[in-house]
Amino acid sequence: MSGDELAQEAEQRPDALKEKFKAGNLVEPAHIILEGGEKLYIRAHAKTIFKNAKPLEEADSEVEPPVFSGGVLGQIARSAASGSQA
Repeated sequence: MSGDELAQEAEQRPDALKEKFKAGNLVEPAHIILEGGEKLYIRAHAKTIFKNAKPLEEADSEVEPPVFSGGVLGQIARSAASGSQA
């Protein structure tokens, strides 16, 4: 599949998908590089990668920040979470 088809399969814009590959946030599927630098991706490998990545993205979006109780331990936890010194 072409790069455009790959982006469509991943439900991403082509430039956003390239940035995810560069940043290491997503594994680039197996591909063949043709003369001129054009890449053709292996469809089955791409589908497997994107199928596995979607549950991870959904899990990340549902994560809520922790809620700390009052008291000394709560204050220490809040200051550690904010990055300040206790």
